[in-house]
Amino acid sequence: MFSWMRKNEKKTPEVIHTVTEGLKNLYKKKLLPVEEFYRFHDFHSPALEDADFDNKPMVLVVGQYSTGKTTFIKYLLEEDIPGSRIGPEPTTDSFIAVMHGETEGIIPGNALIVDPKKPFRKLNPFGNTFLNRFMCAQLPNQVLESISLIDTPGILSGAKQRVCRGAHNLTRQIPECGGETEAQMGLSHFLKDTVHAHIISHLKKEMPSVFGKDNKKKHLIAKLPVIFAKIQLEHHISPGDFPDCGKMQARKPRLLDGLDEMLTSDIAKLMPLLRQEELEMPEGGVQGGAFDGTHNGPFVEGLAEGAYEGADDEDWVVTKDKPKYDEIFYNLSPLDGKLSGTKAKSWMVATKLPNSVLGKIWKLSDVDRDGMLDDEEFALASHLIEVKLEGHGLPADLPRHLVPPSKRRQKGSAE
Repeated sequence: MFSWMRKNEKKTPEVIHTVTEGLKNLYKKKLLPVEEFYRFHDFHSPALEDADFDNKPMVLVVGQYSTGKTTFIKYLLEEDIPGSRIGPEPTTDSFIAVMHGETEGIIPGNALIVDPKKPFRKLNPFGNTFLNRFMCAQLPNQVLESISLIDTPGILSGAKQRVCRGAHNLTRQIPECGGETEAQMGLSHFLKDTVHAHIISHLKKEMPSVFGKDNKKKHLIAKLPVIFAKIQLEHHISPGDFPDCGKMQARKPRLLDGLDEMLTSDIAKLMPLLRQEELEMPEGGVQGGAFDGTHNGPFVEGLAEGAYEGADDEDWVVTKDKPKYDEIFYNLSPLDGKLSGTKAKSWMVATKLPNSVLGKIWKLSDVDRDGMLDDEEFALASHLIEVKLEGHGLPADLPRHLVPPSKRRQKGSAE
């Protein structure tokens, strides 16, 4: 009776706090209805669920066996992974999703695919052959509050090894080893993908490369039954394996208009939230485990090495090798106690370091900026060359402990 009053009511705008929340709402309200109407989930891939949006980013660790994949994950977490084994031979024969949990434990694959809070429900079609070699290792680790890690079986060569380890070559094993039901499911997915590929390939060939695409698209949609019949005869495919032409030809302007609005307007409105989330993120991104190495004080690897060796010593760190450097210095015939840039260059180039590195070393060593090197500056340059040849990095600015003793007062007053 009062429907005209409801039409005039202003809708209260929905408050979105995070980008993930915004994307989830847009998907459910504007994209999911289009997918359901055109049976996208039957023909291509299952619908997205809350877990697909809410879970942490996943890092898939792949590679040959015994290359250190599990050890690498253990290094990042700085603790053992439940259910994992480390050894010289192929030991990891399952896919292990390492995720955050309040208590440490293992969840088998058959339980994971029915858990709505985990993003693994779509793995059900792979059947028990895969699920028996899939598990989730949960542990209360700070690193896993930001990311999840997937440990995988080592990649092997040879048919015998693939047969012995059921987690490999899943597409072959599902129809062969998984039982009649799993074989039918695998075959059904294979046929859908095959039909899909034939249809897309045919439509792509018919589309013009430049002009008239819209008209040609309408023409092809109208002729879908004829196109399907042609593909059936050409590739000997049963008509029952093709999608319903009526569904594909039907158009829902309201659904498609909502989809256009989502792509042109709604997504753009989320961009300020994305910037805000980036600003609110803690520095360094992932926290905990090996990612906190820069906060471990004197236990940081390499802190007392390279250019930072001797940072806490009273004596100049270069002094111990200065006699050796002095011998080279005086063999280069310095003039008035200093080597010109040309003479110093001839010796520095012989170290085979790139010119860009040698240029940086020169800049760090020429402390008084006179374009020449005295015996202390030459010793400093030689020390930095050895630091670089040993594989260490060079500092952006000369640390105070590396400043030659005779230059320290001069450099301090200049600063």
